[in-house]
Amino acid sequence: MLTALAGRRAVWRSTAVIESIAARELRAAAEFLESRDPEVHRAILAILTEEIAHMVAGESNSPGSAPVDGVVDPAARAGASVSKGMAERL
Repeated sequence: MLTALAGRRAVWRSTAVIESIAARELRAAAEFLESRDPEVHRAILAILTEEIAHMVAGESNSPGSAPVDGVVDPAARAGASVSKGMAERL
């Protein structure tokens, strides 16, 4: 919600950052599961395709660098890290 207050570009930048993190995690999971569970591997690849599309949309709508990126990028990374940490504890 705070990102939205910074404007459309900040929302797109946040999307690009978070989706890049999600894509990295999904790639690692897909690699791990490729030989262990082909069905789950295929499902992860399908999700990864969607996440990459979201990342590309975010990047194309927030090209270059803007002053707001200096706040949004680290905030999005921190939020993703906190969310992941909480999820791992559940």
